[in-house]
Amino acid sequence: MLILNNGVPKSGSTWMQSVLRIALDPAFPSDTWRNKWINPSVDPKKMKNYVASKEWRHQTTLVKLHMAFTEDMSYLFDPNIKVIVTYRNIPDSILSYFHHQIRLNETSIEEKENWFQSVGVEFAYRLANHRLSWLPVSNAHCVRYENMLAQPKQSILETMRFLEVPISSDKLEKVLEGTKVKRKKPVEGSHIRTAGQSRAEIEIPANTLQILKDIDATLERSTSEILSAKH
Repeated sequence: MLILNNGVPKSGSTWMQSVLRIALDPAFPSDTWRNKWINPSVDPKKMKNYVASKEWRHQTTLVKLHMAFTEDMSYLFDPNIKVIVTYRNIPDSILSYFHHQIRLNETSIEEKENWFQSVGVEFAYRLANHRLSWLPVSNAHCVRYENMLAQPKQSILETMRFLEVPISSDKLEKVLEGTKVKRKKPVEGSHIRTAGQSRAEIEIPANTLQILKDIDATLERSTSEILSAKH
């Protein structure tokens, strides 16, 4: 089985990667296909050929991606391929991306207001497109970050059921312990994992925050409609 951990950026995909690694002890793509990510990932330009190579056929293989679904990705419609899509509310996703960009020296606290108005809003639409592209896909399982935070055990069990992989109570406890949220006091200007604590109201400029909230509200309505039709 091939599992694509293809979550929306900055919305729990790294957390889900840890869950899947501990729960499944999976294999990863060989260097022929991988890009430079720390988490094993296939170069998007090589994905179609990787799937066709069948390298993953005889073992559970895990790949981490941030690719939106497009019509030319029909090669993923295979009963042995499963896609996990994590997503999070837009304002907190954008705030997390801002701190990620600071860590990469792509922006700074001094550029905060302009960054949110330009890069932040643009990234919000990218996240919306990513989520909407995967929601209707039959072999994709969508997991809300906020649900992972509030009900981690249930989220893990639902994910394992989707993958059709049984998980013992001992293994489940091991996964829960190994991926437990650890809260730290946020430090202004630093790239920290807030462990689900929303700081959007505190850190995002008010005018841009309202724009992001409006995008999120529209996206949530569409998400609900698509998932209702899917199930």
